[in-house]
Amino acid sequence: MKTFTRSLKMAILTLFLFVNTGQIYSQDSNSAPKVLWQKEYGCGEGISCAPHEIHINKAGNSLFITGTSFIPKTYTDGKFWLWEINQNDGNEIRRNVLKETVEARSSTIGYGAWFAKGLKVTDDGKIYTVGKFEGSGSEQFFMRADREHSTRVIKPVYDRSLDEGKNLIWRMIDLPDGNFFLIGRDKKDKALVIKVDVEGNRLWKRTYEADKLSFFSDGVAIGEKGDFVIVGWSSASGGEKALAEPTSVRILKCNAEGEKLSEVTFPGGSPFPDKQPQICQLDSGNFAVAYDKSEDLRAADHIVRTYNSDLELLWEKQIIESQGNYPSYFSIESIPGGDFVVANCTNLSDINAVSYTHLTLPTN
Repeated sequence: MKTFTRSLKMAILTLFLFVNTGQIYSQDSNSAPKVLWQKEYGCGEGISCAPHEIHINKAGNSLFITGTSFIPKTYTDGKFWLWEINQNDGNEIRRNVLKETVEARSSTIGYGAWFAKGLKVTDDGKIYTVGKFEGSGSEQFFMRADREHSTRVIKPVYDRSLDEGKNLIWRMIDLPDGNFFLIGRDKKDKALVIKVDVEGNRLWKRTYEADKLSFFSDGVAIGEKGDFVIVGWSSASGGEKALAEPTSVRILKCNAEGEKLSEVTFPGGSPFPDKQPQICQLDSGNFAVAYDKSEDLRAADHIVRTYNSDLELLWEKQIIESQGNYPSYFSIESIPGGDFVVANCTNLSDINAVSYTHLTLPTN
C-alpha cells in the first residue's frame, strides 16, 4: 500500500490536469488549492502496488488507473491491474487483473520508468494500452482487452519478420480516427512513430533521424486531415555520454502519413524520463510545449513555450526555477476556454498545479 501511495504522487500530476481543473490554484487569484478527495487503493495485504497510467471517461464519470502489483523485496508474483474510480468521491467501483504474471521490477515504480505506456477505456468497456505483458526483458506489447477479461489481444510492437529489433515505446496517443500512435525510438536510436489499429495491426511506421540519438516523448493529432505535431529531443552524443551532454528539443509537424511538413529545434530537453518534453493543443489551435532547459542533472529549469499552427514561436515562460531537488516532474494539459494547466513536483512530496490564462501570460 505504501508503495502505491508514494508512486501515486507521480501519477497524480496527470490526474490534477483532468479532475475538476477549475478548482485548481489559478496564478492570477489568491485562492488556496482545494483537495477534492484523497484515497488509497491496493491489491491486498502485504502486496505492493505501483500506478502507471490514467484515463478519464467523461461520459461515464469514471477515472481509470493501471498499475502493477508484486511481493515487496522479491518483486515476484507480478500482476497488471485496472482500477475504476468514481471521479466525484474517489470510491473504487471495481478492479480487474488484466494480465497475470507480468514482469515486476523495481523500475516499475522508479522515476517514470512505468510498466505501461498510455491507456484508453471506451464507453463500451474496451481497454487499450501498451506495456511489458509477456515474458521478461524489454519487449513491449499492444493490448486490447475488456473489463470482464473475456477477450484479449496482445501483439508485439515490432515486426519480428523484418528483424527490426525492439522498439522502445514511450507513449501511446489516441487518435480521432480510432487508431493509435506508438511513439519513442527504434534500436538504431532514431525517433519513431508507429500507427496501429484497434487490434494492434501496424498501419505504417516512420523514423526521424537527428544527431546520434533522438526520441519522441509526446504528440497531438490536429485538424481533420490526420496531421499531427510531435515533440521529443535529440543528442549529438550517443550511449551513456548523452546523459551528460546538452540536448535539443525537436518539434515536428507531419501529415497523416507521417511525412514531415516542418520542424523546430532549440536547446533543452533531456533523456531522463522526468525531463522529457510534453505538448498539448489549445482551443485557439496554438500549441503549448513544456520542457526542461537545465543541463544540470540535479537542477530543474522547466519552461513553457507556445507556438502557432505554423510552429512560429509566440512566447516563452519559466514555470519552475532551477534548484537542487531531483527528480522533478511536470505535466501539461489544455483545458476548455483556451487555457492550460501545468502540474509539477520537485521533491516527491509536494505537488503544485497552476492554471495559466491570457491574463497571466506575456503578449506576443
